Amino acid sequence: MSDKNVESQHQVLVIDDSPMMRKFLQGMLRRDFQVIEKESAAQGLEWIYFNDKPDLVILDLNMKGMNGHEFLKRIQSDPAVSGLKILVLSGEKKSAERIKCLELGAMDYVVKPFNPKELYLRIKKLIAEPEVFISSEQKAKSDEWTQQKN
Repeated sequence: MSDKNVESQHQVLVIDDSPMMRKFLQGMLRRDFQVIEKESAAQGLEWIYFNDKPDLVILDLNMKGMNGHEFLKRIQSDPAVSGLKILVLSGEKKSAERIKCLELGAMDYVVKPFNPKELYLRIKKLIAEPEVFISSEQKAKSDEWTQQKN
């Protein structure tokens, strides 16, 4: 693969404490995306602040130290990165967990184990969507579902 091709690829930041999962995602995505791997939410957050924002973050929830929920809260509380596209990839299957992550700012939630082709298509679709940055003030003023002011 040429350097020019790598430069033009979309960046996907994978944050997962499982080396096996990071390696699997790297192998699945590296042909079409530049994949950056971080083993903790804290490392992922640091990378985001000191580099260009990635086109997508794939985030595990259950990690030591800062977990995925805390990562989502920190991202959403900072206007500089609050519109970041995040896909949660977790073994947590409960609907309440998926809803919580979506409320905290995740754009999608995929349960492990997953179908690799489905995950790949979801990733491509999320990256293709235009970025939408909504300030915390805007979020507080209107309810997303009813479009009514709070």
